[in-house]
Amino acid sequence: MKAYEYLATIPTFNSTDPICVTRPAFLSSHSVILNIQESFNLFKFQHKYKITSKCNKLSFKCRGKFVNPICATKTLLDKNGNPIVRFWRDSSSLGSTFYVYDWETGRELCKFNTNAGRLLRLTLRVEFLDFITGRKRLLVLKGDWEKKEALIFLGDPDEIKGGARLVAKIFRKPGLRRSDEYTVEIAANVDVAIVAILTIVFDTIKDNVQIAMAIPNIPIPRLMSNAK
Repeated sequence: MKAYEYLATIPTFNSTDPICVTRPAFLSSHSVILNIQESFNLFKFQHKYKITSKCNKLSFKCRGKFVNPICATKTLLDKNGNPIVRFWRDSSSLGSTFYVYDWETGRELCKFNTNAGRLLRLTLRVEFLDFITGRKRLLVLKGDWEKKEALIFLGDPDEIKGGARLVAKIFRKPGLRRSDEYTVEIAANVDVAIVAILTIVFDTIKDNVQIAMAIPNIPIPRLMSNAK
């Protein structure tokens, strides 16, 4: 069974308890499938993602400067080009934490702590206060760079045996023309915008580690450390 066939058999958990990081407007009462395409404009040093779904209000754009992709600020915009959030890894920090801020208020919405393990495995831990309830919550992404696939859980599957709930899947369907084009399946009542951001961060880290591994005498970024 191929990777995408295996992922397709894993059911996501459609929660009646909304999981909201950004805004309630980006929740859906039914499951959502996103198509995410990456593109570059080397002349303008632009790095973009096109994020589409059958539901227009849950389609997005993402843009940033391709100067230092690990540290560069990226902005997520709605389908009309209005900024929603900005996110980056602090270039003054030696750690491996990405920060996500609301565009209008400047309030920190969440942070991603990365842990890159062996065999091109990656863990992203997203700590946040739920926008609706104010509760402290945790999303965990478990990814594989080589297969370009990942699972996103509510709760940590390594700590909550049988208790972590699968809320999104990132994978590549057969027939996709671009090497960095993803299909993302998101369960009902899960913040679609934050899952899109998680996918972009996953792809950004993958790109930079692959570059570091391909160039002799260039140290792999700190992202490869076992940051907690």
